[in-house]
Amino acid sequence: MSNKDIKNIDELLDELEEKQKEVEEASVSAGAGPYNTKYAFSGNKKKNKKEYEKMAGYNESKEPSLFKKIMLGEASYKDYKKDESISNKKKINLAIKEVSRMMFEIEKIVNQNIKLKTETGVNSDKYWKTTHSRLDRISERMLKVSNKIKNLRQ
Repeated sequence: MSNKDIKNIDELLDELEEKQKEVEEASVSAGAGPYNTKYAFSGNKKKNKKEYEKMAGYNESKEPSLFKKIMLGEASYKDYKKDESISNKKKINLAIKEVSRMMFEIEKIVNQNIKLKTETGVNSDKYWKTTHSRLDRISERMLKVSNKIKNLRQ
């Protein structure tokens, strides 16, 4: 083999290596869109479909259950109390789970904005007038909710 042949082989190997990198970096699912499989990523294979749907707040007709409507503020307490599709114990447990999820979301929003305020040096003097009163009302409401949660725990 001559030096020219070795040089050509080296060039071909380099070119092949570059092509392989391109293939490794290519996305094969970018244009695929969302999955249409309800239970593809549920993780818990022991639960059957009906129980999963019931926990997710759906009844046989795929309409939101009364529990889900209560969580969305679409049904009255009277209807919620009379609903026999879920036991009272389960209603309370699911409601607490939903409140916990919502609190996580609130915490996330607050933490992001504290970080933004700190990093950008925004002073509370720069807030709009209504922002101070909103913060005060939120703080009062959080204290009331905290007391109610303590009461629910007893």
